[in-house]
This record gives sequence, structure tokens and C-alpha cells, in this order.
Amino acid sequence: MKKLITILVTAFSIASLKAQESVDFIQRIDSIKTHHLKRCVLPEMNTYYIPQDAVDSYLQQFDKLRFNKKTKVKCFYSGDFYGGRPYLYIHRLSDSAIRKKGKDINWLKKHAAANFVAPVDDTPMAYFQYLIFSEYGEMFSFFWHENYNMKEVHVTTYSPAMAKNREEAERMAKEQLDRAKEYLDEEIKELRTELRKENLSDKEIDELIKELYFYGKESNEEEFELMVNIYLEPSRKIFFGDIVDEELNREINEKGMAPKITADINYYVITLFEENHEYLTQKTYHVQRKKPWKIELSNERLIIKKPIMIY
Repeated sequence: MKKLITILVTAFSIASLKAQESVDFIQRIDSIKTHHLKRCVLPEMNTYYIPQDAVDSYLQQFDKLRFNKKTKVKCFYSGDFYGGRPYLYIHRLSDSAIRKKGKDINWLKKHAAANFVAPVDDTPMAYFQYLIFSEYGEMFSFFWHENYNMKEVHVTTYSPAMAKNREEAERMAKEQLDRAKEYLDEEIKELRTELRKENLSDKEIDELIKELYFYGKESNEEEFELMVNIYLEPSRKIFFGDIVDEELNREINEKGMAPKITADINYYVITLFEENHEYLTQKTYHVQRKKPWKIELSNERLIIKKPIMIY
């Protein structure tokens, strides 16, 4: 009888996590990643950092996770002019020691915050947050070549290549182009700051940016106009990539991309959609319901194979 009650309570807790709750959580942390977790420059040290108040605000969203009270989660930004990425680590040493250790990526991985976190209770949201923090928690503020290692969770329709009709494709294309332009403008601004340190004149910097970003044109407006046409052409799948799994693509159009969470006696089973620089995939993870809360990738389905992106 006791076992039956446990099973019924578990089933109720799973049912209580509506799809929209997981979508809202992903969109909330994505917003913080985009607007607050931005790398800043320390000119006197020629290095980057993420403000601690932004890190704290980000971590507060993971309210179903438990960290060691005697430690603090901090962020070290490892990078240079050619690329960079953040590492969330458990803080036990002085800042000066961290700066010395920061070049040792193995040390940062050993002390990764994801290795010292646990769900606060046996609920779907706790284990969902645990998976997201463990697998995607450091996926923000990647710079240039490090984007080859970037991955993120998608909870809404992925691209105009998957749109149901032209009107939806146009709307999605405009949204993506607006985001791309905002990101590009920010990147160019950062590049200007870096190039000024090399004692280049404003004219030299303008010429270099024109060659790097606009293929010699005066601004990016012509390039974005060209991109709009590519987005909206019937052949736009060439730009976004080939849909490999038509059946799963139809299912996405019908049911959306909200994460799915179920459970058995031993595991929470979480299915979500992940994008990296090459693929859009559907991934299913099994998360152990007891210590050490081991995460296993149990299934993966390729949906879209994207064209090669050069960073």
C-alpha cells in the first residue's frame, strides 16, 4: 500500500509540471543570458569578466537547486581576442589565486559548479533545473571560435525552414534578423574597443570592419537585405540546413518544442530540443533519482543538419 501511495504521489507531481512551466523557465534564463550575462573588459589586464551581480541573478532562477552553503558560485571568463567562454566554479580560493588557476581548464572543470549541485526535492522541476544547469548552465557569452562548442535548448519553432506558411516564415525571419543585427552591432562595438588598443586609427578600424563584416560595403544594411531574401526564398532550406527527420519535423509543427518530463521508480526522463553549430536534435536524458544524480543521454534524433558555419 505504501509503495502504491508513493507511485500515485509521484504521478501527481509529474502531471503538475505543465509544459508551459518548463518553457517559461528556459525563456527566463535565456533572457538573462542575452541581456545581463555579457562579458566586460578589464583594459588594464587585457582580459574579460562577467559581473558577479549578473551571475547571482542568473543563479537565483535555479530555485530548485541546492548549492553548498559554505561556498559561492563565481564565474571565470577564459578567453582572448580569438575566442572565449565562461566557467562557473565553486569559490574556495582568493581571487588572485583564481586568476592564476584560471588558465588551467582542467582545474576549472574539476571545480565546476555543476559538480557541487543537487535537486532540492524529488519533483519534475527540480530535476529539470538540475539537467539544464548541468548540461547548459555555462552556455552563455561565448565569443568567436568558442561558438563551435556552444549549445542551447530550443522551446519554440526553430527556423523559417520549418514554418507552416510564408506569413509565419516572414515573421520568424524578421525576428531572427533583428536579433542577428543587435548581436552583430554589439560584437563590432567590442571589436572597435580591442582594435583601438592596437593603436589603429578610426579610419583603419572602419576599413578593417568593412572587410571583415560587410565585404567592403559601407554598412551592414545591404548584407541584411540579402539575408532577408535568402530567408524568404523557397530554397531557404539550403541556408538553414536540410530537414533530416520529416516525421519529427511534422510533430514539432503540430505539438511544439516544449520539453517533456516523465518518470519511473529510478529515473526522471527528460526530452528536449538542442541546437549547436551543426545540428538541431531531439535529445532524451535519464536523470538518476538518487545520489549521485547521474545524467545519461539515452536517445538522440537528428532533425536538421545545418550548413557549415565558420566562426
